[in-house]
Formats: sequence, C-alpha cells, structure tokens
Amino acid sequence: MIAAAALLSALAAASAPSGAGAPLGEGVQLFRGAGNAILVAGPDSAVVVDAPDSSTEAGAIADALPAGIAVRWVLRTAPLGARRAGEELFVSRGALPVGTTEGLRGVVGPRLDLRGRLQLHLGGSTRVELREFPGPSAGGAIAVVPEAGVVLGGAGVPIREIPVVSEDPVRWIDALSGLLEEFPSAAYVPARGDAGRALDVRFLRDYLASLRRGVAYERSQGRHGEAAAKALVERQRSRYGMWSGFADRAAGNVSRMEAIVKREEAAARAPAPSPTAARSRQSSSK
Repeated sequence: MIAAAALLSALAAASAPSGAGAPLGEGVQLFRGAGNAILVAGPDSAVVVDAPDSSTEAGAIADALPAGIAVRWVLRTAPLGARRAGEELFVSRGALPVGTTEGLRGVVGPRLDLRGRLQLHLGGSTRVELREFPGPSAGGAIAVVPEAGVVLGGAGVPIREIPVVSEDPVRWIDALSGLLEEFPSAAYVPARGDAGRALDVRFLRDYLASLRRGVAYERSQGRHGEAAAKALVERQRSRYGMWSGFADRAAGNVSRMEAIVKREEAAARAPAPSPTAARSRQSSSK
C-alpha cells in the first residue's frame, strides 16, 4: 500500500510547478527548480537531498518543514565540489553536510553500516540511505527512503533522458537491474525533470544494454566510427528519439561505447601472464 501510494504521489509531483513542494510519500516532498531536491522529515529531524544552488529555493524547502523539526543533514548524490548556496543556508542553521569524495569510501559525515551504506535515522521508522552508485561520472551516489518507496537517483538514474555513457557501462547496467529488483514499485527521482516509475528505469537499462549490443553488431558487420554511429542512431530513433538529449548525445554515446568495446576486445586477446612472469614481477617489487 505504501509503495502504491508513493507511486501515485510521484506522478502528481511530476506535474507540480517549479519551486513548489509536492508529496512523494509519507514525510517526503519533491522540490523542482533547476534540479530536483527532496525533503525527508521524520518525527525527530529532517534531511535535504541535493539542495538547490539557490538560497531562495532552499528557503522554500525550509518553509515546508513541519513545526519543531530542523534539517539535521544535507546530502548530495553527486561527488563533492563547491558547496551550493542552498547547502550553505541549511549549514548556517546547524545542518551537517554529507556527501562523497570518491564513492562512499571517502564519505564525509556519519559512519557507514556493514553493507557500506550510510544510514540516517530521523525518528520512528523514517530513515534515509546514501548508497554508492555508478553513473556518468565516478563517485556518484543515490539516496533511498525505503519506507516511503522513494529513490533519488541523481545523475545515475535519468528518466526519459539520454545519459552520457560511463566508462563502465556493464556495472551501471547491473546496478540498475539491482534497483529494479529491490524497488519494483518505487518513485524514481532523477537529478532534473519529472519523477518516473520502475518502467522508466527499465527503459534506461535497456537503452544502455541495447547500445552495447548494437555496437557489437555494427562491428561484426564491418561498420565502425561514423558509419556505425549513423546506422545505430537511426535504429534507436523510433524508441528513444523523443528522450531529452537524443539529438545531442546519441551519436557520441555510440563512439564512447565503441571505444569501450574495443578496449575490452583488446584485453580479451592479450595473453595471460605466465606464472613465472608473475612471480618475477612480485620479486622485483619487493
């Protein structure tokens, strides 16, 4: 029931006006501006995830806090960089900034649990998890509100948007499959744009997987570079042509995926080092 309610709320939130809070689930609100931010409020404290780079927009989030509840933590799904104006506002009011420097191994803030996830408890059963997650760039993360059935995917889970292919697409594809298995009924919030459903995440995973298969097929047919990109983009157009960023990124993604596949093929052809050579390298390093 909770998951179903969260999903219906997410669809309503997708059409909420920019800057206004819209419910995603119990205690969770989505704020849309230049990017998406969420406010998670529990009985004791609150968390803001991906605070906006605008003190005005952050002020609207602060105004939506329940009476007597303060923001204790400010999370970021992207790797740490210069602090945003919205983060500054909450930090000036006593919140602790939490994020990643290079994946959760370089987490700044509370300690990780035994699964390598950062758990923030807001009172009662309300909690927020920050998890390392692959995507277009290294060091990204996602925030999960398990009880409300909400996943803030950041750049790692774009909805109806062509992403920039990462250097490790297989790991990204596997991570998306894991999310779908664990949260089949969640509301998925991207870094910007409308919230989506598991079906949208499945389409994203299938785009990455089909791009990889398509590049392999084009290479098997002797097409490379611009010729491969042109043929593959035309085949993708009917399914993904309406996604944001298709015109700007589709051909470039073919080129990036081709470079990745070529590296993998070269690595597969390279002879494995003999045990003698391996022992020799170990001895020389001592």
